[in-house]
Amino acid sequence: MLDLKFIRENPDIVRQAIANRHDKAPLDEILQLDGERRRKMTELEDMRRNRKQSSRERQADAAEEGRALRTKIRDLEEEVKNLDVKLTDLLLQMPNIPGPQVPIGKDSSENVVVRSWGEPKKLPFTPKPHWELGESLGIIDFERGVKLSGTRFYVLRGLGARLQRAVIAYMLDLHTLQHGYKEIYPPFMVKKSVWSAPGSCPNSLTIYTMILKKTIGGCPPQKFRLLTCTVMKSSHPVCCRSTTSPTLPVSAAKRCRPVKTPAVSNGVISLTR
Repeated sequence: MLDLKFIRENPDIVRQAIANRHDKAPLDEILQLDGERRRKMTELEDMRRNRKQSSRERQADAAEEGRALRTKIRDLEEEVKNLDVKLTDLLLQMPNIPGPQVPIGKDSSENVVVRSWGEPKKLPFTPKPHWELGESLGIIDFERGVKLSGTRFYVLRGLGARLQRAVIAYMLDLHTLQHGYKEIYPPFMVKKSVWSAPGSCPNSLTIYTMILKKTIGGCPPQKFRLLTCTVMKSSHPVCCRSTTSPTLPVSAAKRCRPVKTPAVSNGVISLTR
């Protein structure tokens, strides 16, 4: 989640980042609510100061003024609290700012090849795409994946699942044994502040809230499962170099270099050094 102070001091940078991502984010509404909250906070501090001064005076009118101020302070504190809740909800909808090296494009068709290795092997026949091969071999089930999780998801079966597990194990062994990384296995559950800080999708937060409200009697959830589609994807690269902490805090994500690898479905395995 972007820091509110950064948004306030750099609105043009944030606005340009949103445009570059072809995204829609409530930047103007955030700035408006932030200004309103700051004005109310100034007013609130003035009231508290006046009430404190009135409490030192022993005159009857001063006591009456102090009681009136106490009521106004209570009402204004509630208004500020409501503004804080609204601001937090809006900040969760703000996307992260892309790095300066990220190319700008309208969609995936304008992706840029950063680097490549070797030459594609020339075959005496027209090769099939992996999704056709996977289905014909019975190792990828797209139909069940879509039923379970929606578009672009799949289920690995048999040798497909075994291959996924083998590639994950190979990556972990390679980087821990040869590249100086340290393997970390964090908890499945994280606090809400950790889950939302790296810019996780607010729709996922809404889904979690709806599900948990049904199961625990309407109480807001305090912990969230650490999945590759939430915290891990945005702040916990599977393989990461960290210069500050062996446990890879969320703030270390900016210094991390992600390595593409099949995701761990039932938890998170991170590497750091």
